[in-house]
Amino acid sequence: MTSSPVVVISPSPKHYAPDACSAECTICGMAAYSEKPLTEWARAHAATHPQQANT
Repeated sequence: MTSSPVVVISPSPKHYAPDACSAECTICGMAAYSEKPLTEWARAHAATHPQQANT
């Protein structure tokens, strides 16, 4: 059985910010956008949903 990711990160490159991306939590719907990678935000936010992240 595979689990779906808690936070999905999607590239959203702009001509002035090639690393820009957006992220959305699949559990609560919280979203974020940054001109830098959102990996750390995704990890930190996923930790707020420990019961779903470990299933």
